[in-house]
Amino acid sequence: MMTATRSALALLMIMAAVPAMARTKDPTLQDRQQAACFGDVQKLCGDFIPNVDQVTACMSEKKPLVSPKCAEMYDAK
Repeated sequence: MMTATRSALALLMIMAAVPAMARTKDPTLQDRQQAACFGDVQKLCGDFIPNVDQVTACMSEKKPLVSPKCAEMYDAK
């Protein structure tokens, strides 16, 4: 249950955690962004879930460590 809850929270927080992604109004692009960065949020910043501010700060700090797939999404609009 705890893992499922953390996973759900991470998915909901991805858009807040990756500010460049939050600018898009394209739901298809948002889905791709969530899919690309879900694992990175969990792996790199999962300890901060559910605190959106801390996850956002963590993802900004760890941006150089995100997967190539997620890194592509930072600039997608």
